[in-house]
Amino acid sequence: MLFNPVFNNGPGQYGYNRVGKRFMEFSPAHHVTKDAPPTIVFLGDSDRLIPVSVVKDFEADMKKAGVRCDTHIYPKAEHGFFNKEPFFTPTLTETDKFLASLGWIKGEPTLKSPVQK
Repeated sequence: MLFNPVFNNGPGQYGYNRVGKRFMEFSPAHHVTKDAPPTIVFLGDSDRLIPVSVVKDFEADMKKAGVRCDTHIYPKAEHGFFNKEPFFTPTLTETDKFLASLGWIKGEPTLKSPVQK
């Protein structure tokens, strides 16, 4: 479960100035294999740190490797958007559904939005 993740630390991407050529040691985008775990990604399209294109490239690489990668791009959401409503409940509900679809948890999501009665 990746919430506005930094997973490409390569040249021109977030964090490269901090890690330099060592990015190859840990940058997830540079280590996608058929053995990667199923992944769900949440990103806001107004995130100033992680461009939507980075998520789309990661998703394509994961699918090419035969690994499930579900992405959820939220309009007008910035970095850290999922920490509060109106995004908190929907992202956790999608996470719950994802984990259930893998058989890792059972049952329907029970989290209710604060605006629901």
